[in-house]
Amino acid sequence: MENKTIYRDNLNVSREAEEYAIKLDTMYSLLVSTPHFEDTETEIEDWAINYFHKETKEEIEWTIATCLLIYINETGNKVSHVVTNPTLKNFCLVKESSILGKEVMVTNHLDSVEGLTIEVMESE
Repeated sequence: MENKTIYRDNLNVSREAEEYAIKLDTMYSLLVSTPHFEDTETEIEDWAINYFHKETKEEIEWTIATCLLIYINETGNKVSHVVTNPTLKNFCLVKESSILGKEVMVTNHLDSVEGLTIEVMESE
């Protein structure tokens, strides 16, 4: 199965999609905010997540983000408005914009408080 962007004229908003996104957002936020100490088993009981290595933690983070992005692509549901984690919200904004055929400029300000900025390019 290929994962290609499914282009749409508009995105749906549904309570079911919002609830799903909120759960993944909560899981992702808890995971990224949990400190990791090398050579220590870490467990997040609420979600039955445990890991030993930092790399494993990062892979779980990407898995959660990927699940949400595939969900947005496959269902055409907009969820960025309910996602609170800034990183996950940016992922959602980029995916939602690409589904609508809009170009997106992502800028990373490494030495600034701005951090990552997302700008949706409006067609003229």
